Amino acid sequence: MNLGFLLAAGPEFKSLAINTLDEGCDASPAIVGDELFLRTKSHVYCIAETNR
Repeated sequence: MNLGFLLAAGPEFKSLAINTLDEGCDASPAIVGDELFLRTKSHVYCIAETNR
């Protein structure tokens, strides 16, 4: 299991979320605009803000 941590930008540490992936990542994360793409052994995930 792999963990991903979402942290708030700012002068103080603030954890916003901890996410898990059942599979390991097979590639470096890719940032496209305001989206983050993660590739695992069988899926591609896009992490983005939904309320823009």
